[in-house]
Amino acid sequence: MSLRSRQSFASLIAALALPGALVAQGREVYKLPIPAAIGAETGRAQPGVTAASPIGFGPKSGDFFAGVGYQNSTRFGGGNDGSVSVGAGLGDPSKIGFEFVAVSASTVRSGFFDRMYGAAKVHRTLSNGIGVAAGMEGVSLTGDATVDPSLYVAATKVQQIGTGPYFNSVTWNGGIGTKRFAPASGSDQQGSVGVFASAAIKASGFTSLIADYTGQDLNLGLSFAPLPNLPVTISPAIVDLLGRAKDAQGKSSGVRMTLGIGFSYSGRKAVAAAPGEPGTVRLLPPPDDDSDGVPNAVDACPNTAPGTPVDSRGCPLPPPDDDNDGVPNAVDTCPNTPRGTAVDSRGCPLPPPDDDKDGVPNASDVCPNTPAGTKVDARGCPLPPPDADGDGVPDASDSCANTARGTAVDVKGCPAIFSGAKSLVLKGVTFASGASTLLPASRPALDEVAKTLADNPSVKVEVGGHTDRTGSEPVNQRISLARANAVRAYLISQGVAADRITAKGYGSSKPIAPNNTPAGRATNRRVELTPVQ
Repeated sequence: MSLRSRQSFASLIAALALPGALVAQGREVYKLPIPAAIGAETGRAQPGVTAASPIGFGPKSGDFFAGVGYQNSTRFGGGNDGSVSVGAGLGDPSKIGFEFVAVSASTVRSGFFDRMYGAAKVHRTLSNGIGVAAGMEGVSLTGDATVDPSLYVAATKVQQIGTGPYFNSVTWNGGIGTKRFAPASGSDQQGSVGVFASAAIKASGFTSLIADYTGQDLNLGLSFAPLPNLPVTISPAIVDLLGRAKDAQGKSSGVRMTLGIGFSYSGRKAVAAAPGEPGTVRLLPPPDDDSDGVPNAVDACPNTAPGTPVDSRGCPLPPPDDDNDGVPNAVDTCPNTPRGTAVDSRGCPLPPPDDDKDGVPNASDVCPNTPAGTKVDARGCPLPPPDADGDGVPDASDSCANTARGTAVDVKGCPAIFSGAKSLVLKGVTFASGASTLLPASRPALDEVAKTLADNPSVKVEVGGHTDRTGSEPVNQRISLARANAVRAYLISQGVAADRITAKGYGSSKPIAPNNTPAGRATNRRVELTPVQ
């Protein structure tokens, strides 16, 4: 086959988008070979996905398609030409499918549709939504010895990129092939191999934008399906944009315009029009064994339980979780948890860190590392030990429990009248000379003592009488005891219980000052109060 003949056939195929894009456009109208869940509106025609390259998807038994094509100029030859094509499918693409196409061409250099070519491919749709195919095209059916067939393998993937009505999917296509797919040059290209690739983005429910590299040059096209309920696609394109295809003299083909129109028909049974849609005919959906709305061909999770909500892959959606805390609504005890909050298995916020386990979070614990079991206040600091009478002396060390509120006490918890010494000398308490009779001047001091004892009923005291060393010891002993009893009697008369007061005479046995001076002897003549347990 001459270079000019091969290039003429290649340009014809590119112009008519056969058996690649135009045929694919017709088939895709009802998504016969292409997965159904990829951004298509159910029941309406769909646009094509290539301008000239074959694709990995194909029809099944009962599918038929036809098309017409036109180009304003043949590659290198000048003048316009056109073609008519028909095709059909056989088999089940999910297992193995076949496609057969016949093309009748008419050019300014030949008779009126005097040449006919055939194309065929075997294809399969994989479970992951990828279509693969291997085929042959350019087989002369009229004995044209100038045409050599081209072989190819192709793979196609439809990728969903959005859920809205616009720009929601991209179809990626690519493969390798011989002859018309090989880079054009001045040689006869026998045995040469080339790579082809295309991408089509679905701009709307009925329009796609196409970029197609055929192995020889770059084509840019547009495909649209203007009639919602009629499976017709219209696909104009600008081809040979790079000028890479050259004839034997090195001359570029130049940029050309092509137009393809395709029609497809599926042998699947039609169903009645939906209420309110008179005249509309809708086709039954592709097989969906688990009835989850995702066809078997692309269902990544077959046999989903009836009624289970699924995603676009046919896999169960996660259970509802309105606050996105990872705990489904059905078991979330604390719904509407703020985003980002760490939660437990019930969906409730985890308590903030508390390293010493005292119940006060680290962030506000003024006394971290409190020993385990220690009772603490709101700041995380240990509570003071029990102090029932509130005098500031813990119960365990309080020698005078139940001290009246507000009473000043010493370190043992006893009234401050005993502060600073084990005993309290009752200053101002005086007696008649050589006797045990209290003088009236003693009453204010003793009244104060009586009041303090009355306010602190748990306090018991000893009244101790003391003398100097003047006189004999027996006399001193008798006088000191008599004076102690006199003080005890007065306190009892002022309401202090008798069992709380004892009297004892010490004579001159416990001096607190020297007895060799008048002042010292005066200090030793005294009455003391001493608290007792």
